[in-house]
Amino acid sequence: MLELDFLPLMQKKKNLLAFSGGIDSSALYFLLQDFGVAFDIALVDYGIRKQSKLEANYAKTLCFRDKRQCFIKEASLNFSNFQNNARAVRYGFFEELIRQYGYENLLLAHQFDDKLEWFLMQFCKGTSLELMALSPKSPRIIQTPKKIQSYQILRPMHKIKREEILDFLHNKGIFYFEDFSNQNFKYTRNLFRNSLNKIWLKQYYQGIAFSLQLLEERVIEVQDYGGFYVFSQENALLKIDKACKKLGLILSKKQKLECQKYLLKPKFSIVFGGRVAVEKQEDLLYVAPFIKKILSKKAKEFYRQAKIPPKIRCFLEDREITRFSFFNSV
Repeated sequence: MLELDFLPLMQKKKNLLAFSGGIDSSALYFLLQDFGVAFDIALVDYGIRKQSKLEANYAKTLCFRDKRQCFIKEASLNFSNFQNNARAVRYGFFEELIRQYGYENLLLAHQFDDKLEWFLMQFCKGTSLELMALSPKSPRIIQTPKKIQSYQILRPMHKIKREEILDFLHNKGIFYFEDFSNQNFKYTRNLFRNSLNKIWLKQYYQGIAFSLQLLEERVIEVQDYGGFYVFSQENALLKIDKACKKLGLILSKKQKLECQKYLLKPKFSIVFGGRVAVEKQEDLLYVAPFIKKILSKKAKEFYRQAKIPPKIRCFLEDREITRFSFFNSV
């Protein structure tokens, strides 16, 4: 029996499984079921493969049999920058369901081979060390006009090798779909998936697993203070990048270089993409959703005395966040 990580975090919680009908998500579906974890599933049909309708029908059949909710979104995308656009659509759909139905965990079927593939891809692209790890657990927030909603991304199979997953499916006689696009080498991930890791995992699994574990422990997390982030200048660019991602904005290389220049200044205030404000004041960095709001004189004076940067004030006032004791712990 394969073991899943994060079982205590999933049990007695509302879980949404990102499902495709492929090897990994099919295995996670039945493993969650075996461990008594309640969950519903969500699937995005991009309509680019002939079997996609069959996969959607398979998902519906499983959920009908097991009395689960099955959410399916049909999306039509062009092939220009398809992977990034598909990811944006996928996560947008997941967060829409999380917002509407109150799911606490989003379960992804990434496994150990995926972690190695991700590391190699980031390494070859020249990514900083702290961003090379595929985090097994990651908190997220969703901004809405009326409230801030939090959830966690969990990867319960992150310690399990693909070879073990295939053995589990075959031994249990579980049906799954083969994604033949995995053989298309125009996608960078497939170059690693079909060559390097197969050799490395057979001979060096223990060493690779230990190294990736050490890397995951170095992953920089930023503290969520109710929809915005405050932190010291140590590893500032990495923290800003992480905070922006949590707020739904992926910084471009140009934006990161711009931010790096600003970090040399004793004080600054910038807005990225018209969506996320980044400010530096009193040796602290602040990241929050950018909101335009007219403040009263009383409110302005209150925030001035509390040494809160101007653009962050509007967010705090909009969310009616008036307690600042947490700044003492930054």
